[in-house]
Amino acid sequence: VLVGFYKPAAAEEGEEGEDDGDEGEMACTAEVSLDAVGAPGAPPTPTPPLEFPYICNMTVKTSLRRRGIGKQLLKACEDLVVKMDAKTRVYLHCRIIDEVPFNMYIKAGYDIVQTDSILVWLSLQKRKHLMRKELPQVSVGSDVQP
Repeated sequence: VLVGFYKPAAAEEGEEGEDDGDEGEMACTAEVSLDAVGAPGAPPTPTPPLEFPYICNMTVKTSLRRRGIGKQLLKACEDLVVKMDAKTRVYLHCRIIDEVPFNMYIKAGYDIVQTDSILVWLSLQKRKHLMRKELPQVSVGSDVQP
């Protein structure tokens, strides 16, 4: 689980040299599973390959959206996958109705692999895209570069 905190730049500038312990407010969270052992018990459809890393439950606090926090959280998830795993492919789901995150994923290099059937509506669920991104391969001991 990744957790991100947000502290406005103005607060940081006004408190230079002081450490009041204020970490800011919790702004975002995401879950990353690296393989089948850490995968969700009942992954949503379309089912991602269990042997590859999977990012899920990404969320940014509503009042803090449209500030690039989601993009930074996604990058942090990808960096974690690269550092912790030899796999160079990562998967995630995006609901069809969620245009803003969908566009963020497309801009970040994700492609649609599969879209679930319209029949998922019968189980009162929203339709989703399974998306995939090929991550840069990093040699052992090197740092991930932006």
